[in-house]
Amino acid sequence: MNRSDGSADRPKRVSLRHIADKVGVSVPVVSKVLNGGRSTVGVGEETRQRIEQVAARLGYQGRSLPRNTPNIPRGQTVALVLLDTDTDHQPVTQPFLTALCRTLMQREYHCALICCARIDQKNITQHPLLREKHADAVILPRVADLPEGVRSSLRSLGLPTVSMHVAQPYGSVYLDEAGAARERVEHLVGLGHDAITYIDFNHDHTAPGTVDERVRGFEEACHQHHVKSSRQVHKMVGRGRRAAFTREWLTVTGRPHALIVDTCAAAQVVIQTAKEAGWSVPGDLAVASFDDGTYATANEPAITCAMAPLAELGHAAAEMAIQLTTNPSGKMISKLLPYTLHVGGSTDPKVIERASEHFINKTAISSDELQRDALES
Repeated sequence: MNRSDGSADRPKRVSLRHIADKVGVSVPVVSKVLNGGRSTVGVGEETRQRIEQVAARLGYQGRSLPRNTPNIPRGQTVALVLLDTDTDHQPVTQPFLTALCRTLMQREYHCALICCARIDQKNITQHPLLREKHADAVILPRVADLPEGVRSSLRSLGLPTVSMHVAQPYGSVYLDEAGAARERVEHLVGLGHDAITYIDFNHDHTAPGTVDERVRGFEEACHQHHVKSSRQVHKMVGRGRRAAFTREWLTVTGRPHALIVDTCAAAQVVIQTAKEAGWSVPGDLAVASFDDGTYATANEPAITCAMAPLAELGHAAAEMAIQLTTNPSGKMISKLLPYTLHVGGSTDPKVIERASEHFINKTAISSDELQRDALES
């Protein structure tokens, strides 16, 4: 029997996908209109009306979550996926999260945090927030060898993704690791060093690209400036063994030159061990490193570091996710962010002199300040 109210062609359970197919738009666009109110981004008034009319005709009743699922706002939501087993190589610090959430809030988006023991196809497809499409885009952390099934599953759910710290042409926000290493070398060369060693105590398999890129930048800069280079890259030297390793390395190497240590925490151990052995820093041993702002100034002397722009990283990830929600099938060119050089007393004795005059001996000085001093003198 034909039904004049159109119920004959209604599916038993009306989903966002059904409505999207009828209107000819994407699932995230339908989600914005039906779950995000009138303050939608990138959806015209005519499209909004068509979606609402089709939803009413099909009898759309909204979505329901499992009983044990937290009650999060619906529509205009970006999900940030975190690995709860290892956060050492994720940009999830207060500056990153603050900038990410502030940017989303200013654009009237919500942020949902999803913690996983591992990121695989099963976890992605079965997570209720993603399965029920309570997110419009997903930000993925840096994961080595991310299964292609994860990305295809997200695409099948109509969820565009932003990758963190993955050097790829599209859809990623990452840091210029090679450029940061080159800048460390140029800084040390400018101080008169003609031999530099790169040390990495823990070449972690979860983030191999970072060290590889830094080593590449290091080698290129040393070759360009005709500097003798050497590398000490190790698969695993635990925190408890780093002091002993440093003492042995200093003994074998003899009078060292200048070091670039892959993490600031490891650089602290190197400096402390060298000072206990009677070495002067930076007189006998100049040490530079990489940091996110946590360790560099907590050392005496302050460590010369490439500072990661974590707030800018969070802002850029949020902006890319928002743009992808308005054009899920589009390609967003990846964004490469530079580090900032902060010069400390671990490489430049002038910083120690200035620190003792104006501050306590733990204050790093930017390269711009040193250049101004040089011009004034």
